[in-house]
Amino acid sequence: MVMDHAWATSAVRWAAVKAMQETLAAPVAADGVDCAYVWLEPRRARGFGRKLMERLGWSRPVWDCYQRKVNV
Repeated sequence: MVMDHAWATSAVRWAAVKAMQETLAAPVAADGVDCAYVWLEPRRARGFGRKLMERLGWSRPVWDCYQRKVNV
């Protein structure tokens, strides 16, 4: 999900995230998916990540994510 931070208010954007989680939980679980991931840019990770954990039950994984650009 990519969200335009100029769209609506922060409360409306948060409601959209919450609604998406609630709407998708049962269908993806029925398909055998048992874990979801989100990658947050560092400047958004602190506040938004905390909200995900405190309000929606997410947790922070122990493993770090790394990347390497491929030059073509």
